[in-house]
Amino acid sequence: MTQCETKRSCMTGRTAAIVMLTLLIFANPTTVAWTAEDAPSCLSATGEAALAPCRRELLRDPGNLEIRFALSDAFMGLRRYADAVAVLQEGLENFPGDDAIKKKLILAESYLDEQQYIEKQQKSAAAASRSKKQDTQIRLSIIRCEKLKGDAAMTACNDGLAVNPDHPKLLTGRGNVWLEMDRFGNAIRDYETALAADPKNREATKNLRLAQTKREIKVAQCLQAGGPDGLKACDAALMKGASDEFAVQKRRAGLLQAMGREKEAIEAYRVAAGLNPADGQIKQSLAALSPRSETTTRQAPAPSPIVSQATGASTDKPLPPPEKKSPTRPVAPASVPKKTMVAKPEPPVQSPPAKTFDSPAVKKPVPAPTKASPPIEMAALQPRQYSNAPEVPGITH
Repeated sequence: MTQCETKRSCMTGRTAAIVMLTLLIFANPTTVAWTAEDAPSCLSATGEAALAPCRRELLRDPGNLEIRFALSDAFMGLRRYADAVAVLQEGLENFPGDDAIKKKLILAESYLDEQQYIEKQQKSAAAASRSKKQDTQIRLSIIRCEKLKGDAAMTACNDGLAVNPDHPKLLTGRGNVWLEMDRFGNAIRDYETALAADPKNREATKNLRLAQTKREIKVAQCLQAGGPDGLKACDAALMKGASDEFAVQKRRAGLLQAMGREKEAIEAYRVAAGLNPADGQIKQSLAALSPRSETTTRQAPAPSPIVSQATGASTDKPLPPPEKKSPTRPVAPASVPKKTMVAKPEPPVQSPPAKTFDSPAVKKPVPAPTKASPPIEMAALQPRQYSNAPEVPGITH
């Protein structure tokens, strides 16, 4: 069998194969080193073990159909049908009239088409499963959103809208919950969004008019009433994006300030300032409230300057630390009279005879009686005794 119709076409196909496999080598560095054992390894191995030696051998000899078929079979065994088709198409370009290559290429392409079809079906099934699951969740959310009340209904509506944010029934249901809570601004917004998705929604159309009428009443109460009633009316009428949002927010801030809720008043004033930065009254209110309410901790008072007694000038030098006092004995209770606080000698000793100084004779010194040492505090308070007798040599006082 002639593998090339002309010598020139055969050389051109081989050159293209060499270029293609050279690029393949640079993409896979493990195929660079060629050995004499690549051909036997390629023909005897299967799967991943056959890829590297077959690629190296095919780079060395692009016209070797046996090696090319072995490489395509290895790709087919790994279910890499796209790679097998690429290898066989390259061989068909080099040998256009080879029937063996055509047969193998048709088989590889059929496997590739089947694989792509299965993957497409799997993706479609997964998408359908997700869609079915979402539909089930939305249906349950609609039932709960419409049947429950209060926070439970709000939670159900939000769960469904997390899956489908533009669902008309869920938006209408949440608008109804807002309407029951007297949050007319939020209700109006949900009704308008529901009508944008479904203009024929009769329930949303009817409840939208009701919510708008009730909100107008609350706006009037907000701007006129005071105290908790006025604040409640402002909360019910507040609606983002409305033409009267600034007036309602400013009034709400003033009511909060009048009720002593200064932190909330500051937040409301800031929102109002964002809506109308040129309002001078809001700036004054913020300036008056911020130093009082935003300071959470009191700063320690600054140390007073030390005044010199000699010059009268103040100095910033700190006072010396106080001296540590030695531990003292406990003092007797204050209720005890002073005279009982005087320490008495223990045991009592008879006082010596009084000294006479009219005799010229020198008397022997009399030893001082032993006295118990009084407490430190009382010893410091006792006056020192002094004698007016003349000093006589050899006699101590």
